Amino acid sequence: MVTIPAADGGGSSSNGNRVVQNVPAQAHAKAGTTGVPTGVQSWATDKHGAVSFLTPTGNIGCDVISGDSMVVCMLKESQWTEKVDSPGIDPKTGKPVQRRAFQLQLKADGSSQVTAPGGVNGAMGNRSSTKTLQYGQMLHVGTFVCASEQNGVTCWNHTTGHGVFLNRTEHITF
Repeated sequence: MVTIPAADGGGSSSNGNRVVQNVPAQAHAKAGTTGVPTGVQSWATDKHGAVSFLTPTGNIGCDVISGDSMVVCMLKESQWTEKVDSPGIDPKTGKPVQRRAFQLQLKADGSSQVTAPGGVNGAMGNRSSTKTLQYGQMLHVGTFVCASEQNGVTCWNHTTGHGVFLNRTEHITF
């Protein structure tokens, strides 16, 4: 799980100003900027103010929660050294499964901590009803923008520019 706390403030259109300088080359081209980039999708939130999405491979699932101002992502499989076994429930069979998963808390200043996951729910727990964010698409919910690309997912707070790039092999905060 990746948790990105939001900062106060807002923005409705991209001014293109890169406010975070240590954005990794792998991240989406607009990551680290303030404002909402053009061409971003907005999906209806559920009763909790959340939007869930999966990547086309289904390996990464994210919940963007506007009410709590956070993004929570989980990988079904990763090669991270911090990964830990996490029990979960297979939504199709109802039986316990072991997942190689992680939780990463990202603060507004870009610092992070990887810990054991707190559970499997949202995008990863409701896979059959979760929409796919196709490669090349971006999603805007609250103060967050997430972009799905073939090399991974980038989510950032469009008011601070801070965020995370993640894929099966790495996670880089900025």
